Amino acid sequence: MELFTDFNFVELFKNSGSSDIYSVPPGIEYEIDPSDSLAKKKLKFEKSNFSIKSIGRKLDLFLKAVRDLHGDKVYVGLSGGLDSTIIAYKAANIFKNLEAICAVFLDELDYELYIKNGYIDDKKYFDFFNAKNIAKWLGLKFNQVIVSKKEIRDVIPDIMRRSQDWRDFNVHCATLNFFIARFMQNHVDNKVIITGDFMNEVFADYTSETVDGVEFYKQIRADEKVRQRFFVRGLDSSDREVGVFNSYGVACYQPYSAVINDYLACKNLFVNDQPKYAINGSLVPDELKSLVGVRKVRAQSGDTNSGILGEFKSLYMYQDELKNLFVRVTGLENSWLNNFIDTGRYRVKK
Repeated sequence: MELFTDFNFVELFKNSGSSDIYSVPPGIEYEIDPSDSLAKKKLKFEKSNFSIKSIGRKLDLFLKAVRDLHGDKVYVGLSGGLDSTIIAYKAANIFKNLEAICAVFLDELDYELYIKNGYIDDKKYFDFFNAKNIAKWLGLKFNQVIVSKKEIRDVIPDIMRRSQDWRDFNVHCATLNFFIARFMQNHVDNKVIITGDFMNEVFADYTSETVDGVEFYKQIRADEKVRQRFFVRGLDSSDREVGVFNSYGVACYQPYSAVINDYLACKNLFVNDQPKYAINGSLVPDELKSLVGVRKVRAQSGDTNSGILGEFKSLYMYQDELKNLFVRVTGLENSWLNNFIDTGRYRVKK
């Protein structure tokens, strides 16, 4: 038996020439013995009890482990929202040389205006300016990644290859990470980034988005606990962040990954209005939390003109078009992809 392994199933297909591809799901370990049989062993994890103080301590331990591995010079992705603000606040107390990094996608005319005089409309691109103010409060250098939206058109196939995904929501997320990762490859020495990903899934904090009367990211209709389980499961099957950064030689760390089970153990996570702000908000000072402002526009929407999502719509790159392009780019068949990913999870060998 010949075995090929890779973190990217597109590369695995290309290098092995086979579509007989399966995944190793979280919490599972596979062993191959000399007789070529595949033995599966389920790993055991300690049960978690929910405590926001315990979560805070675990995040600190995670960040200290990153410091021990990479030193004091790292970057934190700052979006202007609460999730990344919490990570930036905690990281600022641990790393001696922490810098913030944030991307903003400008309409063509706004980009020309920026090139001429450096002006960006703070009311139109308000998430970007929230991030800038948060970095200032934390005393962090603020690295700006200024992108013209029209640059997206030519790199969509590359984004999908690096994120190994065609689903619109994940491709739009990966687009943001793609431009930050490319910037880091070319402009920074210590290529390490810490992000605030995963909290939207834990709090089922997603809504559909409507652009010019068209609804995107349609949501499942269920109670919040069911939605939470659905979104957390979906984390298994997209490389929209870590894979994109790694493909550019940037090490990406997600501290919230260490506490997902803690949140899942909480039976009363959804009793508050806007539970994320009610629960996680206690991890940062009120003055800092106030800079986050109202619930931010998600990264894919980004601004008053619908940001990355709006640009994909203007290119008529809807879900079906993205999938057809992915098939052409990778050589994988449409029907195979339908079987490979089911309800957010990769196919597993029984």
